[in-house]
Amino acid sequence: MKGKGEFRPDAVMGLAEWRRLASAIRLVRYRVVPLIIWAVLTDEDKQWIRGQLEKVETTLLTEFHKWASPVELRQKSHAAALRALDVEVESLSDRLKNLERR
Repeated sequence: MKGKGEFRPDAVMGLAEWRRLASAIRLVRYRVVPLIIWAVLTDEDKQWIRGQLEKVETTLLTEFHKWASPVELRQKSHAAALRALDVEVESLSDRLKNLERR
């Protein structure tokens, strides 16, 4: 510690140690605690949670499909337009080469 009342984490532990500590805290917070909570739930609670998760997954997939279908159609129509333009550019390029030869 440098001065009175000033806390410098790197004075106590190195950066690598702080990162390991943060990683351990995240592990406990997001992995261990949910497992403990899941262990104390009744089967009825677990079934309700699974049902809610299934509803959310279904809703997300449905909304994504609604969004993706028009995007896919636009992409296909743009691809067709680009192919037609490519053929036209190639044709014009051939005509220009023929004119340059004359």
